[in-house]
Amino acid sequence: HAPLDTSDGGAEETAYGEQCLDYFLAASDGTATPPDVVFFNWGLHNLVAPGGAVVPGQSGTTDDYLPHLRNITARLAQLRAAHGTRLVFGLTSPEMCGAALDATVRALNAQAQALMDASDVPTVDLHAAVVAACGAPPQTECLGEAGGGCPHYSSDGYAYIANTTVAPAIRAALERPPSRARS
Repeated sequence: HAPLDTSDGGAEETAYGEQCLDYFLAASDGTATPPDVVFFNWGLHNLVAPGGAVVPGQSGTTDDYLPHLRNITARLAQLRAAHGTRLVFGLTSPEMCGAALDATVRALNAQAQALMDASDVPTVDLHAAVVAACGAPPQTECLGEAGGGCPHYSSDGYAYIANTTVAPAIRAALERPPSRARS
């Protein structure tokens, strides 16, 4: 959702994320000041089966996920090498509307986890945190909202995710010394 908060998915699918990464990393006034920490997450908008209809800038295929995420991660690793920016990747939260869609989320999460491990980027498991609170998909209610996690959550749900997973991961990243060793 950087540099400005939006009412939808913000970064959307990985192709759009790769195309707009410099914009996402800029401050709200457009300056390119290297951040101390970049928390990044893609996956929820790459759930279209290969050959399915996509909306560029809104949805992408599962086949497009990893190649673009690899490019995004490589660019962020360059930022880390140049400026000591700490990186944290958020594995995608569950798709509570259905078990089949959630299986796709889990498959993308496995691809992302392997890439982040190879790139020395710590991850935070948003999927596991939400499943621990709501149960495995499908669920008719999650984190205080009927239809919560289909695919978005209520403000209470987002507060839960932020407070239980994202904020602690960012705090932990800030406690680590900056690393410029890997690129």
